[in-house]
Amino acid sequence: MAKCNRGFLNPKKGAIGMKRVAYALLSGFALLLAACGAQMEGGANGGSTPNVAGTWEGTFTVAPTPETDLFCIQFTQNGNLIRGLLHLEGGYQVEVTGLLNGNQFSSTVNLPGGIMRVTGTFNQGSARGAYTVTSHQGQRFEGTWTAQKVNRQTCLY
Repeated sequence: MAKCNRGFLNPKKGAIGMKRVAYALLSGFALLLAACGAQMEGGANGGSTPNVAGTWEGTFTVAPTPETDLFCIQFTQNGNLIRGLLHLEGGYQVEVTGLLNGNQFSSTVNLPGGIMRVTGTFNQGSARGAYTVTSHQGQRFEGTWTAQKVNRQTCLY
């Protein structure tokens, strides 16, 4: 597994390569890497909004490399607004907020080193999507993520 270098998130440690920038910013989401549960409720968009509250585990990639890394996120939900605490291996954590429109998810995460935009689709306890990271210097990375809902109250890392 690739390890996440968090130097990009800490301005005192200086800039790092774009692949590591993507890892660092993805840790701001990744994911958003939520997935939908089996319960549904009426959504603000007139359709049904999946219930994504709970603990999710997944992986993310940084294109064009084959490297992957693990994440875990714990979501709470109020209608179509979801909030969560994203955990990466090594102890890094970041708060994430996103919107559900039916089974579609979107989030923009502002971090010290740049902006990450995450989109995804939720389907019966699993999810998949893509993210784009743009650093303040204009560098850009893209990648994908997948997640599964787990029957646990907390993240293991």
